[in-house]
Amino acid sequence: YWVFTIGVNSYFNGEQTSSFLNGWSNITASRTTEEWKIRINTNLNYSEEKFEFAIDDVTTFVTRNFRRSQYLNGSAIYRLGDQWSTGLFLSAYKNTYSNIDLSATAAPSLEYNFFPYTESTRRQLRISYRIGGSVNRYVDTTVYFKKEEMLYSHSLAATLELKQPWGSSSI
Repeated sequence: YWVFTIGVNSYFNGEQTSSFLNGWSNITASRTTEEWKIRINTNLNYSEEKFEFAIDDVTTFVTRNFRRSQYLNGSAIYRLGDQWSTGLFLSAYKNTYSNIDLSATAAPSLEYNFFPYTESTRRQLRISYRIGGSVNRYVDTTVYFKKEEMLYSHSLAATLELKQPWGSSSI
């Protein structure tokens, strides 16, 4: 019942006075049974930008921008009936661009699938509600003078996923 996906991608662009490098990778493991949908995903991203400015014939100014991020997401969803399920979503990430040294989130959920659960590996039209909290630890003090804080959130989402022999699509 386990399905694994591995992805690696990179992009490079440059000229004499500027360059851009981006690379990312991800690994996903998912399992769907008659009662459970489990998904674990990890993602790494690195990007670097370099710009060179000539102020005059003697002085050159060089600036570099580095961005790094790591994500780990997981969910476990349990079937309550033919169309109802409940679950738990967990995530942790670091992101230098967003000033996040570490963010950890936990959010229980309740969802309704318009298609029967037995068809969930082929098609789903879900409405889900999540409520949870995040603990954020920042690299630098925020504009609100915080080094860490607890944030609460909730969301209502609709998701359409179709998996056919010709491929898959999701909205």
